[in-house]
Amino acid sequence: GANEHPSYRDAPAVPAKSIYTQSFGATGFGTYQYAWGNWASGEWGNRAIQGVWNGYGNKAGHIFFNMSSIRSFIGSGTIQSATITLTRRQAGGYSSATNIYLNGSSVSSAAGTPSYSNHTLIGSLSWGERKTFTVPNSIMLNIKNGISNSLACYSSTYSSAYAEIVAATLTIKVKK
Repeated sequence: GANEHPSYRDAPAVPAKSIYTQSFGATGFGTYQYAWGNWASGEWGNRAIQGVWNGYGNKAGHIFFNMSSIRSFIGSGTIQSATITLTRRQAGGYSSATNIYLNGSSVSSAAGTPSYSNHTLIGSLSWGERKTFTVPNSIMLNIKNGISNSLACYSSTYSSAYAEIVAATLTIKVKK
């Protein structure tokens, strides 16, 4: 007679996940002026200005990116990390290091009244300095989920926080 033997079948191999990295340059900048409840135009509208200088009222500098490209890149993947490289203008405010505060912002262009989330002190920049900072995962999750539509340099307490950001690149690492 024949003996019965249990039959074993190996589970199919799970494809290994890979880490992908992509950088996204800013597509534009804007500055919301709280003293007047509007978006700056002209010279001030072409950079992201954070803080107060010479009594002109608090400002929030917005950095716009192609969010559909960013969300497409992230897809259903898991964000591993993100950095942002910022360049401060060689003028405006004090020349010494100024604290930079990063937030997620609700607006996708220089229109409407912005609201902010995940306010974080990321570091400091002096005149003309270019540095790379870590973007908090909470901000990146809000970008992925469509809650935040831009990044903003903004501090509601604004003391000694005036800075003009003129260039930005966001680099994201995703596991998928």
